[in-house]
Amino acid sequence: MRNFLEFIPQTDDIDLSRIDRFQKKMSNRVASICSERAVLYTESFKQTEGEPYILRKAKAFAHTLAHMTVYIESDSLIFGNQASSNFAAPVFPEFSIDWVVDELDGTNGATAFDKRSGDVFQCSEQVKKDIREIAPYWHGHTHQDEVASNLTDEIRDASTQGVLHLGGISSSGDGHIVPKHELVLGRGFRSIADEAREKIASQVEEAGITDPKNLEEQAISLVGTDIYEKLIKGYTEKQWGRDCKDLPSFIIKRLPVRYTYDNNYFNAIYQGIPIGGYTKMVENMLEGIKVVTNTDYFEAKDELGEFGKVVFTGPIDAYFDYKLGALEYRSVRFETETIDTPNFQGNAVVNYTDRETPWTRIIEHKFFEFGEQPKTVISREYSSEWKLGDEPYYPVNDEKNAALYAQYKELADAEPNVIFGGRLGEYKYYDMDKVIEAAIKCVEKEFN
Repeated sequence: MRNFLEFIPQTDDIDLSRIDRFQKKMSNRVASICSERAVLYTESFKQTEGEPYILRKAKAFAHTLAHMTVYIESDSLIFGNQASSNFAAPVFPEFSIDWVVDELDGTNGATAFDKRSGDVFQCSEQVKKDIREIAPYWHGHTHQDEVASNLTDEIRDASTQGVLHLGGISSSGDGHIVPKHELVLGRGFRSIADEAREKIASQVEEAGITDPKNLEEQAISLVGTDIYEKLIKGYTEKQWGRDCKDLPSFIIKRLPVRYTYDNNYFNAIYQGIPIGGYTKMVENMLEGIKVVTNTDYFEAKDELGEFGKVVFTGPIDAYFDYKLGALEYRSVRFETETIDTPNFQGNAVVNYTDRETPWTRIIEHKFFEFGEQPKTVISREYSSEWKLGDEPYYPVNDEKNAALYAQYKELADAEPNVIFGGRLGEYKYYDMDKVIEAAIKCVEKEFN
């Protein structure tokens, strides 16, 4: 059997005896209920009757900080608590109280704290006495009571039948209630999804699009006019700096359309950010290989020596010194900010689909591989037209640029010792999976 408390020191300066005491404490701990916070909150609330609720909460918090016993346990690394010990659970009477009273002795069908099959808590007679004394003050006036008084009959019925789960309602006040829940309860999710399909189909039919010629027509043929106008048009024109009618259809053809909640971009077992990030993956790939950075290939080409084969992933027009003219690219710039909060937006990327917001997305880096840092770093991403000296990110695959690229492709084909690859080398708006697929095919061609 695996010992989850096993500790293997990596250095010689570890206090193993202290760790051993911690292990024994964890193994032998007895959880209990603490009433001190509940008593102090009740004292404060009685003194602030008639004041705004938010102010009463603040004063109760201050009262608790000023009067609650500070428990300092031997070997503790962190001090500060809201109960009588590290293994004691405080009571929050302002949120709910009736169920706590029921579980003191297992009344009204409840299981007593010390008789539970899991999460067993000991409850002293003094604690029981404290809770029973304060309970009448809170009965009918807790957060849970306020929420319950505003529930509709439909929600109560759905909860009773197990259709709707109100878990967490005592502390949050909203539980897991979805918007327009009456509609969901009345019709079901499948019926609503069918309606969405019918709506999109009617909008596509009304638009009369059979063979999409540009991005706008392709988007409408996939999701209809409402979603296109709300989520796609503004974002796309901001990202590309061009009208959707002037962009090729294939750019958006790759987007999946689903009527179920599935945020995976495509169906594949292996997708997402590798543990440790792409940097770690690339470092492993390059292990044992000479790597030169901060070096302009064209300036250092002679110094680097002769190569049997060169894989060039930079701009194809730059390779030929722009002698046929410059292709068009889109560039990206980032404005990075460190914010004094552990959580700015709650996930890694939020796209801003309206045309008016100047940035296309905000990236919160800690959520790519979540950390508990007290601050967070965000980057606002701005799309811009590329000019010489900027970093090119992706090609503009319209008809004009496609014609110019075809000329550069003829020059590239005359370079037998150079492989042009990637978005810039092939002047193609690749997804990452397609880039990898193209690289595998290239290797097969070269070595077979």
